[in-house]
Amino acid sequence: MRKNFLLYTFMITGIAALACILPIFYLESLGKPQSPYHMIQLLCCFLCCYCSGHFIWETRGNGISASKILAIVACILSGGWVGFFIYVLVLMAQTGA
Repeated sequence: MRKNFLLYTFMITGIAALACILPIFYLESLGKPQSPYHMIQLLCCFLCCYCSGHFIWETRGNGISASKILAIVACILSGGWVGFFIYVLVLMAQTGA
């Protein structure tokens, strides 16, 4: 039951984070604010990274499956996005922006 919840959560949040990309590009081309989509994407990436990592940990003795490979990819990509976000925040803090 817990594994299914983690599986569905990281899949839904990963799809939601990817779905935010096109509206962000569209609103940016129109010169309108994209902040609601950025916040949704940030929240989804944090949840996706946590849930996919936890799913990998919970299924560590079950061998390799398609859902585990998807969880590994989701963990790497969303973790990279979160890491880039933290990197930008640190750079902004150092430059005084």
